[in-house]
Amino acid sequence: MHKSLFLAAVLIVTLACGLPPLGVATPTSAPLPTTLPSQPPPPPAATDTPVPAGLPTAIPGWLTYTNAFLGYQFDYPPEAVITAVGVTGYPTDELPAGMTPDQYFALLEQTYPAQLCVDVQLPIGFLTIGAPQERGGKYSSPCGVSGIGAYTIVNKTETVIVGGQAYAAGGMEIYDPQQNNAFKSEVYYFTLEDGTRFNYGGDWLRLGLTHDNYLLYREILLRMMASYRGLGQ
Repeated sequence: MHKSLFLAAVLIVTLACGLPPLGVATPTSAPLPTTLPSQPPPPPAATDTPVPAGLPTAIPGWLTYTNAFLGYQFDYPPEAVITAVGVTGYPTDELPAGMTPDQYFALLEQTYPAQLCVDVQLPIGFLTIGAPQERGGKYSSPCGVSGIGAYTIVNKTETVIVGGQAYAAGGMEIYDPQQNNAFKSEVYYFTLEDGTRFNYGGDWLRLGLTHDNYLLYREILLRMMASYRGLGQ
């Protein structure tokens, strides 16, 4: 498949790329032609609204992931596995005149570091954080869950805390008709004001585990999102 085409998926997938050094996001310094789309300013810092009790943002023993390019941090437990990717493709109608697809892809790779889509995997559950579309997100797709397959879906909503603010997350509970409609997984989505995209959930049945097993890790997912903050806070 050509680099310039976006990947398509029909099953629940999350990214599985190599782990870059945490906290490092330094693009190369090669000169760029004037045909490159301009980048918007960095996202605004989050507010200082207190996080509700029960979701502490500083947890003993946790580590901190820093995304210097997009300007945010979050905390995560040592058992989490973090991977991050940069450019994976681009809209075919965006190819600048006079450039080959390979040349434009290389140019985008020079411009955007491998921190556009960050994926955090727990023993049960995942969290992905995708860059705003106009800050490179449109060049790193899919980021998180891209399809669900032939399952029974129940739409859901819930409120989550990110950086001290409440957000309405839309999502779904997923039931498997091949296993007596067993409750197999869930997935939720929401977007911050600056366009940063969150996707989280888990698939316990695939691992031969139960929803109760997942709930322990779901609490960790919520705490990771609560710890999200802009750099400098």
